[in-house]
Amino acid sequence: MAKAPTEVQDAIELRMHHCHGDQRPTQHLKLLAATAALQSTGHLVAKPLPSYPVDIDRARALGYPVGPLTEPQLRLDWDYHSRLLGEVPNGDLPAVVDRTDWPTNMAGMIENPTRSSFFRDTPNEDPTTSVPPSSFKDMGLNNIVRGAHFAHCGGGAAVAKEAYVPSNWGITSHMCNGYSAAHNCGHSRKHVISGGGKLSTNNAVPSKFPKEWSHMIPPSLYFSALAGSGNINPPSLHGRCVVHIGSGTGSMKRALMLTGAFVIGIDIKPTVDAGSRVEHTTVVADYDAFEGRMGTLVEHSVHGMGFCRADNDLIAFDADCATRSQMTMNMNGRCRDSTTGHVDHTKPGADQAAQRDRIDSKTIQWMDSVLHPHSDAECITQATKWPHGPGGWGFSDTDAHTILVSPPRWDPDNTTVQEADRLRARSLYHRQCRDSRTAHGPVSTDERTSPGRICDP
Repeated sequence: MAKAPTEVQDAIELRMHHCHGDQRPTQHLKLLAATAALQSTGHLVAKPLPSYPVDIDRARALGYPVGPLTEPQLRLDWDYHSRLLGEVPNGDLPAVVDRTDWPTNMAGMIENPTRSSFFRDTPNEDPTTSVPPSSFKDMGLNNIVRGAHFAHCGGGAAVAKEAYVPSNWGITSHMCNGYSAAHNCGHSRKHVISGGGKLSTNNAVPSKFPKEWSHMIPPSLYFSALAGSGNINPPSLHGRCVVHIGSGTGSMKRALMLTGAFVIGIDIKPTVDAGSRVEHTTVVADYDAFEGRMGTLVEHSVHGMGFCRADNDLIAFDADCATRSQMTMNMNGRCRDSTTGHVDHTKPGADQAAQRDRIDSKTIQWMDSVLHPHSDAECITQATKWPHGPGGWGFSDTDAHTILVSPPRWDPDNTTVQEADRLRARSLYHRQCRDSRTAHGPVSTDERTSPGRICDP
């Protein structure tokens, strides 16, 4: 984890708060030694103190685990990561000539509530071209043609919340809709989501925490996005970057910092109170000022942080909840039709909502233009090479061949929304497996354990 010098100092002071006067000097030296030890192992990314050489020797003498990182390495690492803890002044970013292309395996994801009207087949009655598409299926998308269920399950966030994540990859996100321990938590779709912040789960958010705390996303979603697209294979993603449009409380940043990736958060707010800390936005920008020209904003942000297009592994878009987006209409349906999600111009906030629709659709269409599609076979190979079950980043073979490769939620042939459709898809897959074994004989051990295999044994 990365911590600013003030955060490290505050942590040391907090630890010494209950020390008696005669114990404070000794305790302070021990805490400095512990801090140096954590830095040397890479568990703490912070600016080395001037006393670091003495502190690390004291850590060895006290028997603390000491890692191989040297002070010069730590200073270089801090120079790199310190950009995550500050903010870029609002305004024009420098123009950079970038002759690289976006990577073909780059993942794109759009964070959405499961019941967003973007997934409904409700054509807008207004035929004018100024009215943006009202459904994903009407946006003319060629590459964002997959989707993944996700839930804040098992106390992963401060509210019980479901999401559906459109993507160009088959993201192995964890949703409680598996049928055995081979998928997620192993409960059925009707499993009660145990979100933090509920008194009934003894996990209530402290009353002093602001409302932004409820927007924290569990790290598993972002790890799954990188794992499902094959972008988390290297030992470290140091030197790589990802972009989070609408970064808010910095959920992606706090998760993917652990991989070494540099997370570029773009948001309208310079700082966001996330309850336990204040999150600093990397690039402060107003979406409205760009009118959906998100490509310009994203490229300038990437270049401004010292990267190029080819360095990027993931682009995620989270609509601004405060501007009455259709993507988050469950939070602001007062200016929209409750069934179709279309703007109701007789209600307050309608003009702002219409502008939001234009920006959202342009952003999604731009993302689609820079992403690449991937076959079922590619997605299954990536999904099944990772461990599945609780805490895993992968899918079981059955879930990979049914849930993962299903048409997206906005497609009439989707088989993941209704329980009957999921059961039918699983039955068909198992029947195909039986027919395959009957036709080709017993499946060998190597075939059963290889990634992307066709059938369960």
